[in-house]
Amino acid sequence: MPALVLALLKEKFAGRSDAVEAFREFCLANGVPHQSDTWP
Repeated sequence: MPALVLALLKEKFAGRSDAVEAFREFCLANGVPHQSDTWP
């Protein structure tokens, strides 16, 4: 299952400059719990 999830994420978001925002929107639209943080 983890390999499938990673492959799907790669197909959907790889190479996109807006990947973080798009992933956040995807999670919100699909009721997926998530959190974001910044690296210092």
